[in-house]
This record gives sequence, C-alpha cells and structure tokens, in this order.
Amino acid sequence: IGDSGLGEVYRYTYNANTNDYDLRQTLTQATTFGSCVSYADDIFVISETSGNVYIYQLVSNTLYDQMNLLQTIAAPLSTTTWGASTSISGDKNWIFVGDADNNLVYAYKLSPVTDEYELITTLTDGGLVSGDQFGTSVVTDYYGDTVIVGAPKQDYAGLSNVGFAYVFNRITQNFEVTYNSFPFVPQTFTTASAPTTISKTATDTSEVGHANYIKVTGGLVGVNVDDPVVFSGTLLSSGVIQANKVYYVVAKSGSRFQISDTRGGTALTLATEAGGSMVCTFQTDLITVGVNGTVLTDDEYAVIGSTLYVYPALSAGDIVILGTNTFVETQTLDSQTTYDIGEQFGQSVDTTQYASEVLVGAPFALDIANDANQEGAVFRYTNGGNKYGMIIGTSDCQITTNRTILLNGYAVTLTAGDATHVATLINQARLTNIIATESNGLLIISLNDTSLAVPNKKLTLQVLDSTTLAEIGVTPYTQTQTITCPHAGLHQQFGYSLKFNEQESFVASARVGDRYAATTFDFIDNEIDDDTVFDNNTTTWIDSFINAGAVYMFDYLANYNENILSTGNFVYAQSVNSGELDYGQQPYYGTVLDFNNYKVIIGTPNFKPNEVNGLVTVYENLTGETDWTVFRESGPVVDINKIQNAQIYSASTNSTLANLDYI
Repeated sequence: IGDSGLGEVYRYTYNANTNDYDLRQTLTQATTFGSCVSYADDIFVISETSGNVYIYQLVSNTLYDQMNLLQTIAAPLSTTTWGASTSISGDKNWIFVGDADNNLVYAYKLSPVTDEYELITTLTDGGLVSGDQFGTSVVTDYYGDTVIVGAPKQDYAGLSNVGFAYVFNRITQNFEVTYNSFPFVPQTFTTASAPTTISKTATDTSEVGHANYIKVTGGLVGVNVDDPVVFSGTLLSSGVIQANKVYYVVAKSGSRFQISDTRGGTALTLATEAGGSMVCTFQTDLITVGVNGTVLTDDEYAVIGSTLYVYPALSAGDIVILGTNTFVETQTLDSQTTYDIGEQFGQSVDTTQYASEVLVGAPFALDIANDANQEGAVFRYTNGGNKYGMIIGTSDCQITTNRTILLNGYAVTLTAGDATHVATLINQARLTNIIATESNGLLIISLNDTSLAVPNKKLTLQVLDSTTLAEIGVTPYTQTQTITCPHAGLHQQFGYSLKFNEQESFVASARVGDRYAATTFDFIDNEIDDDTVFDNNTTTWIDSFINAGAVYMFDYLANYNENILSTGNFVYAQSVNSGELDYGQQPYYGTVLDFNNYKVIIGTPNFKPNEVNGLVTVYENLTGETDWTVFRESGPVVDINKIQNAQIYSASTNSTLANLDYI
C-alpha cells in the first residue's frame, strides 16, 4: 500500500490467527514514492512520479521474507508523472511505464543477460499534442502482446478533454518446421518483421599492431560489449572464424573489436588476414526465440537481414516462435457516442489475460442523449477473433499492394485484390484450423473447429501497419456494451478506476457517488419468525451516505452459442462498499482498486484527512463462486456432425468388435 505523501510503501501479510493483515515491511524512498504499484507474481513495480520507478522482488521462504530492490529506472525526460501508471506482463518479461506529461509510454523488457529491464521502445500517437495526457492509464496482457493506453485529456473537434484510448500490438511470428535437421546445420525462416541488427563489412583480422582484433568499415556505433555477432560471406582469419556460430563482442576500440566463444570470455586468437568480404552481423535487438515453448539462449539463433537462423537440431512438426520488439498501433478506441466536453474517456483501462476484452472508463461522461441522470460509464470492447475464433470485416476488403498479415502467428502475404481474392490466398496458405470466406464484399476469417483453440486466444490477427487493417476492412475490437452505475446520479465519477480479476469479473468505482445500504430492524437469522419486517418484506428501507463513494462488482453472463454479433453481458453482481459511518467530507472511496485471488482491495486516499489520512478496505470471497451462478441448465448438447465412424476391428476374425461412435 503506497503513501506517496510520505514516500513510503507498506507491505502487509495475512495473519490467519487474527484474520487481519499485519505490517511486515516498510519501503522508503523520496516523496511521491508509492504513487502507483503494479505487480506480477514476485515482481513489484513502484513509482515515484517525481523521477524514478523502482523494481522490487519479493523473496519469501522459511529463512527470509523481504522485498529487495532490483533496479531503479530514472525518467528519461523532465516530468511529474513518471510511472503514474505502470503495467507488468503476467510472464514478468515486459514493464510499461506511462509519462503523461510527455505523451509517452516506455516499454522495458527483461534481459536474460543482465537480469534487468532494458528500454526497448516508446509508444505514442502522431496526432497527440501537449496536455493530452497519453499514458494516464496503461495496461498489458499476460505476454505483453497487447498494450492499451488512455489519453483522457485529448480534445476532439473543439471539445476539450473528450479522451481516447489506443491499442498497440507486438509482432510475434510462428514457423512450422517441415524437416529434421542436425545441430549447427541451421534451418532458416523468413521473418515478417525483421529484428534490428547492425551489419558491417570486415576488412582485416589481427592487423599488425592490433592483434586479435577485427576491423570493419564505418565504425561500431550502436555495438556494445557482450552483443552476439555472427559472420557470413568470405570468412577471414584462416579458418578460426566459422559460419553458423554465434560469437560475442568482448572488446571494441574505434572500428575494431574482439570476439570470444562465450560472453565475457577470453578473446580468440585470430590469424592475420586482409581482403575478402566477411560480413559481421551484430545482434543488437533483444528478441526472444523459442521452440515448442522452450526459450533458446542467444547463442542458439541469429538474424541476418530478414532471415532467422536456428542452430539446434529441429524435428518436423516443431514450432519456432519469434517474439519481436515491434509494436504496431492498431486501433483508436472512443465512446462511439456523441462526444461531450470533459468526459475523460481513457481515465482508466483494463484487459483480460489474453486481451479478449478491454474496458475503458469515462468517469465524467453524461448520458445527455437519453436525458439520463447519469455521470460516468465503462465501455466494453471485445476482440471477436480472440474470444470467439471469428473475425468479421466491418468494411469492404480491397488490398491495393502487397500486404502481410499474421494469423495465429503464421504469416500470409496478400496481393492486390478484393475479399474473394484475399480469402483464397488465406485458404491457399493452409493454416491449421483457419478458413476464410467472403460475404457481400466483407472478409470473414474463422476457425474450422473452435474447440481446438486456446480459450480467449482462439484466433489472433496481427498486421505490420494500421493501413493493412483498413484495407482488409477489419476492426479488431468491437464495442459490445456500455455499463453505467447501478445507482444513477449526476455526481458519481463511475468508471474512475476499474479492475478485472482472473475469472473475468470486474469491479468499477464511483468514487464520489453516494453509498447505499439496506436497513434492518432487530434481525436475527434464527429461523424463527421474530424479526421486524414491513409489508411482509415487500417494503425495504435504504440508507444513503452522501459522497461516501462506492465500488460495484460485475459478473459475465454468457449467451448460448454466442459470437461477436450476439455476445453475453456483464451484469451487476454486488456492491463492495465501506461500512464506515464517519468518513469525512470527500473520501474518494475506490480511487485505486485491485481484484485477484478472490479478494477486492479498495483504496480511499482522502479518508478523514489530518486525522486518519487514508483507508484500505479488503473484501474476500470465501466460496470461490461468482454472485451469478447457473441455477438450471439443459442436458448435454451433442453435435452429431462431430461423431466419427470409429471402430475396434479384429484383423484375425475380420469383424468389428466394438463401435466407438455410439452415444
């Protein structure tokens, strides 16, 4: 729990004996430390908005139980909002840090070499201007493949602070191995988005006065000690340097460098040789390459040009996965209503594990069109491919030049043509379980059998630029629901904060709204009719607490055989409100939320200022069940089209022993 005013963060642990949380550790830095806390497993990202983001690791065992500082990331630019929003991927490989003052989000990736997070790139949008506050909110999914960033102060058509949210996708490509190979006889794969490398031509090795150095033309700007390097072309040094092998830079000086077989090892002894055209390709991009889910070390692969070389032995049917550092802006989200001044769409954002659903909060949106007494809304966007295994075009498909798309990570090159032509090209690529069709000029891509797909990551579509999406006529996220506060009111700020949990329920705050609570009279649950009720329980009494703030939980109710055109809905489940009667004038209950492991944690930073100075409320679900559960359902529904003619057959008796296709 952060206290940015004091620059402290307090760590509490649960005490099963007292059913309370006990203070275990206090972390202290400068003022504003604790402004934002995000985490994944044992890694915690804690912001000090005046200039630093701190990375801590929780080490907890029988002998030691502390959070240790691993790394400090300083703000690259002058800002007062450094890390006011942060997000870490579930696999702990990516950290995204918002800098709303400068309209930037910084992407850091965990290096397997240094065990630190290294700056990879920055995310922004070309249409932003100062004051748009891009980076006020940021969230990513489990693998850091999708990033959603809110810009709640962005203007539109003369209307101030309307707000937008931006979606970015990171390119990840799959390759299916088609034949067996031996170690150090590399298989090669053509990348759709080539990782960054630095290529230099070597002119000599071990020149007089520069023993064991390799000299290149053009200098070594951008090359660092410990960078991997591979060699191709006419090799120098009389056979000491080999092709299809990864070396490491161990020293450099001007236009010369030394290499070793291992990172940090002894420099190789090179023979004196000049001339030739040996190409040195330095691997400067922190990419990830894996085979069947196992990540390779950086001496087991290399990239030359747009070709990926994989050196270990591969077998036919293996899947090679290339995780790049290329982020593509794919969509701008808005409220899709009549824009209003000051609605601040994008003040909060959150997404599910695989980004199949996105929620965006607009705490000052007013439902003026319907003359509703309502402030604030949460807008839901659904990725039809991820969630349902079907991508339906929203506008005519017309490719004007060669384009590349990736479906479930597999690249397909599209040439100029309409939806029928594009569907044919996708089908000719023979991607496993993927089919494409055309309907009234629209492109439709779907799975042949959705039961074979990973839930909520059924059919992914990636592009190398946003123009490709426009030409194939596809909008990845469709607005599927607008969720308003269960208690209407013009002073609510509903949607100021929101948070999904693992089961894809979510909580949203109305931090300045009224709190409502049912009133009971001498109620005792003893199964005896000795309670005071009114009108046979048809009349209830409700107490309201002005400006106390409220937090509401929503569960997802699915439709039968639902799809992007007929989705289920999030419905109000329960309130998770404070029971405090004396809370001060404007406590801002629900300014910060967390929701995981069947617990809801709610921050109230302005609770009784100058007396208590803040409150955290914890709710726990002891049953593990959602508020809405299935009460009655039909018997199992069987798809008879999936029944196969399967039998156990005896070759010796030439007869069928058993039929396996009966139900």
